[in-house]
Amino acid sequence: MNADNANGGNANGGGAGAGRPRTDLEDVLEGVCRSALALIASVPGPPLRRVVLQVDQMYLEVEWPEPGRAPAEAGAPAPAPVPATAPSTATAPSTARATATVSPAAGDTVDAAGHEVRAPAVGTFYRRPEPSAEPFAEVGDRVEAGCQVAIVEAMKLMIPVEAPVAGTVVAVHAEDGAPVEFDQPLLSIRPSP
Repeated sequence: MNADNANGGNANGGGAGAGRPRTDLEDVLEGVCRSALALIASVPGPPLRRVVLQVDQMYLEVEWPEPGRAPAEAGAPAPAPVPATAPSTATAPSTARATATVSPAAGDTVDAAGHEVRAPAVGTFYRRPEPSAEPFAEVGDRVEAGCQVAIVEAMKLMIPVEAPVAGTVVAVHAEDGAPVEFDQPLLSIRPSP
């Protein structure tokens, strides 16, 4: 086997675009896809229902229906992709930032202190969007259902952790920057009456 065959058809590694060099963007997209597939495969428990991939100012959102949901509900048209508004800290235009959004974990529970929000994946827990920023939510803060309350970083993918219910944050169970396990309690929210 020669170098051309080992790389899928040409020396540049691309079988479909034989004869033309791969671009930085193609390399970045390939890496993002590999990372997303690895993340999806690594999440134990119920399968992911929603994944958002973002590269520079473009993103792709894929959502699968919940088991048992009628096909008519699942077939609703998805919103058109729009440029992302979050500024990138990278300076190179071809640098990728990939994110995956995971619906609330099936293990989220309600205990005496409130609704326990659990880690959607194994990774690193962050309470703030960047080191110098304020935390997404503090004990005593009122949060709305669906608002971001933390991040879990898994394999360079930032997974937003969203409040599954509206209410008041009554406890934070994990330290900022600490490793967390899948389904580990991150914080508790007392639902609004």
